Amino acid sequence: MKSSVQAKIKAISLRMQGFSYSEIMKEIPVSKSTLFGWLRHIQLTNEQKTILDSNLRQKKSFATVRAAESNTKRRIQREYLTKEIAQKTYEEYSKNIDFLVGLTLYWAEGTKKDTTWSFINSDPDMVLFMYKWMIRYLIIDKKDVRIRLFIHEPYKEENLEYFWAQLLGIDQKSMQHTIYKPTPRINKKNPLYKGCVRMYVTGIEHFRTVIQWKEMLVNSLKV
Repeated sequence: MKSSVQAKIKAISLRMQGFSYSEIMKEIPVSKSTLFGWLRHIQLTNEQKTILDSNLRQKKSFATVRAAESNTKRRIQREYLTKEIAQKTYEEYSKNIDFLVGLTLYWAEGTKKDTTWSFINSDPDMVLFMYKWMIRYLIIDKKDVRIRLFIHEPYKEENLEYFWAQLLGIDQKSMQHTIYKPTPRINKKNPLYKGCVRMYVTGIEHFRTVIQWKEMLVNSLKV
């Protein structure tokens, strides 16, 4: 009984110093319902409430900083691992001419300042080549590739989504909503024009890998 009374007195003292319920429970091993029964009649002064609020804000701020530090540490670890794997795979893949061709094409036409692997072009042969290239060398599942057609509005009735779906061997319904450029007066001078297709894959690791490969290619070409 004496121990229980002492625990209650300590709990009241801690509460009046601005400790939260969770903090008091760390010091005194009692249930929340018991602690609530001990403290429900305790009326904090405005000064005590201010202290309690200040303590809570400080703890939230500290938790935010710790979370940010933890996220930064994990990001650096992922970047290091991605770089290490990219260096090893480059040594293996660079023996294949098609790998170097695809990497050069990405260097010319792919995104370099984004966080997503993305490639856009209107040449069907090039688009097909890069589609197969990324699946092979980045080891990407076809269902994870996002494909969108960009084309001028006068071509809207030609169902060019079907052309690209057949070329890439995918379900037309899996393509994203087509973007039509509002250019009603354009002349259809090139019968081979089928619009531009953008292929992209979410996941920053794919982007970082290709950028690392590109940097290694650039370094190998320097005299």
